[in-house]
Amino acid sequence: MIHPLFLTCLFALFLSTTVFGSMPPLPSVSGVLGEINRVRAENRRPPLKPDPALNRYAAEWADTIAREGKLRHRTNDDLKAMMKAGGYRGLSENIAFSSRAWTARQIVEQWMESDGHRENLLRESTTVCGLGLSTRNGKNYAVFNGASEAGAVTSGN
Repeated sequence: MIHPLFLTCLFALFLSTTVFGSMPPLPSVSGVLGEINRVRAENRRPPLKPDPALNRYAAEWADTIAREGKLRHRTNDDLKAMMKAGGYRGLSENIAFSSRAWTARQIVEQWMESDGHRENLLRESTTVCGLGLSTRNGKNYAVFNGASEAGAVTSGN
């Protein structure tokens, strides 16, 4: 005889994967940063360091666009306020969207296929970054914010 608790658990698992269409978990922020730094190394760029404030900004924005269901960049005024608050220079933003499960590598590959996003990831003057990942209603969103730390001495674009 099958235990009733086993049947309840089996039914709950069935509902979570078929009826609600649960998605596999998002990749980790550290996994995406690892992919970005792998691509930067391939292009002879130094690795980026995670910045706690930029991580917070990116996570908040990923949650915002996921909640709204709209893929959009922050306004220039918002980016300028972030630069001033954090003492950053050259703040850039990449956003990405997928309606399917994706890996850290796929997120970065998506950005690398766009000239502007590629430039943001490979900019030599960028020394720190923040990443945010969010999912809602079966859709995944990713945000990258890159910048130069105030006072950082860099060469190149």
